[in-house]
Amino acid sequence: ARLYEDTCRFLLETYTRLTEPVVAAIKHEAPREETQTDRGYETACLAKSCDILRYVLPAATLTNIGVTINGRALEHCIRKLLSHPLEEAREVGALMKTEAEKIIPTLLKYADYNAYMAETHQAMESVASRQFAGLPAGEAPDVSLVRYPEDAEEQLVAAILYGYTGHPYRQVQEHVGRLSQEERVRVIDDYLARRGKHDQPLRALEHLTYTFDILVDFGAFRDIQRHRMCTQTPQELGPSHGYSTPPEIARYGLLPAYEECMARAQEAYEVISLDFPREAQYVLPLAFRKRMLLTWNLREIHHFVQLRSAQQGHISYRHIAQQVFKEVERVHPLLAKYIRVDLTDYALPRL
Repeated sequence: ARLYEDTCRFLLETYTRLTEPVVAAIKHEAPREETQTDRGYETACLAKSCDILRYVLPAATLTNIGVTINGRALEHCIRKLLSHPLEEAREVGALMKTEAEKIIPTLLKYADYNAYMAETHQAMESVASRQFAGLPAGEAPDVSLVRYPEDAEEQLVAAILYGYTGHPYRQVQEHVGRLSQEERVRVIDDYLARRGKHDQPLRALEHLTYTFDILVDFGAFRDIQRHRMCTQTPQELGPSHGYSTPPEIARYGLLPAYEECMARAQEAYEVISLDFPREAQYVLPLAFRKRMLLTWNLREIHHFVQLRSAQQGHISYRHIAQQVFKEVERVHPLLAKYIRVDLTDYALPRL
């Protein structure tokens, strides 16, 4: 406990100590523009410093989250929390249930510990541990497209046209199979080319799904996992994949202090994990990386790439969004050309 507290305290104190010099360095690189007020400029510089220094914060750092949820999904959420192996997750589930029962007690009648969830989780951990014992993890890119529809263009054209006919899907699919490439391209272009600046693609794109294996720092993972229109399977956080370092850390001469944070956190993790492997995750900074398997439909990929590759986005998830686009472009260049992406590598901070 003392090692845990001392390590987290050191990380938080380092975060606080480095804030002032990082803000000063940002001001040196990006002087105030004439159109900015002094207050707006100060706020922007502080926000940028938080983006840079968040890598140092431990995963244990408290945060607030707001949720808008329907009754059925809330019941499932509470059941999952009450069946979670971490006590603090179960406590949150119990508090949520107490509050929600004041409003919808009948709908939460069966929101309780679920043996199937809890016991299956434990069983699969044991199975995976046996199956992969002694097998070192292989190398893979930060973003790998591991599954995608082979006949994507035909599938998309069939899905588009289906909604505007009275024919069964198989007949539509057979007809599309007889179309020329030029005719299929024309259908896709007609469906997507009229989009305005703020228009999202129409829903036929949801019939195509793509699965990505993504290696990302924990801070960016927390941003990416907020895109809920997908299926996510995350692995647990650990030091085995190393950590990310924002370029500003080296540019501002803060690499020694940064690396000391990472080293101390990893050492604490190694000790704590001997007895508490799950709880040890909390001591690792947001810079440490983890893997997640993500299955998106093509429509959600449009949304994710456009939003997360934008210039104002954080560098860590901007990189992921750009790579997601490039992977789709690699296998389906015709479909990728309609995805709005910013591939610029911004060297200096934008305020």
